[in-house]
Amino acid sequence: MPYTLIYGEDEITFLLTGAESDISSVTKDAMLAAGVCATCTAPRREFGVCSCDGPRVALKFAEADWGPIKKLLDVDLRRFNGRKSSELRQINLQFCPGFHRNEDRGRILQIQDRLCYFCGVELAPKDGTISFERDHLTPVSRGGSEWPSNLAMVCKTCNGVKGAQDEKTFWNFLKNRNGAEWVAERKRTVPDQKKEKKRLTRMRQNELRQLAIRFEEALKRKVEPIAPELTIQVVADSDGLTVEMDHLTISLLPFAHRRLEWWLSNDQIDKIAASVANLAEVLKP
Repeated sequence: MPYTLIYGEDEITFLLTGAESDISSVTKDAMLAAGVCATCTAPRREFGVCSCDGPRVALKFAEADWGPIKKLLDVDLRRFNGRKSSELRQINLQFCPGFHRNEDRGRILQIQDRLCYFCGVELAPKDGTISFERDHLTPVSRGGSEWPSNLAMVCKTCNGVKGAQDEKTFWNFLKNRNGAEWVAERKRTVPDQKKEKKRLTRMRQNELRQLAIRFEEALKRKVEPIAPELTIQVVADSDGLTVEMDHLTISLLPFAHRRLEWWLSNDQIDKIAASVANLAEVLKP
């Protein structure tokens, strides 16, 4: 929700440069009640509408009236930034390689003795409740993966404080806050944990290779009646999936790691095979 503020001697002019929908109805009502059109200084009955030819959302406020408006805008801005951050995270996940299964999270929790990876707080208290969050040790925004080796089960507090920091940076933060001895004790079991999570990762990588082989076989069966002359090979690597044919290479983003099984088990292979065959025919040299 980008906006610009122009400060006068006893007044403040608000210019909205983003979308009106990013401002809540409560904030709009408060702005209409306290402000006037920045061009003709007439009161506005509707947000973004004035009989003059001035900017759609340009309002002027007395400095004394601006404080409550600013608090409401700050709430809207936090909501806007949170939504944009979530959208960016979803985009990053599409380019993030690897996959894990839900049961891997439970296994990682066991590997960590049901304790937060960082602070050691109990994630599965005696009352039977389990409360933990998944953390990417190397954030997906910094090239981290969805493989089990990059995951840790952590408490809500640590996950919130760590944010987009990588593992090393956050350990240094905890070292400065809690001392070197505390961190050394917390990291004592980390090498063994990492070893077990690497083993889980190798299992999933082997599973991915097997899924790629099944995907290749299914593609061949479906494409052969349409384009029998085509040779097809499917390669799974850290960059995603590559479908290689005689004169055509199709690269699928890393999100394909997490879609392969769904494609194979939900009859999507027919649609994909037809698209591959048609594309190969159109681009035939």
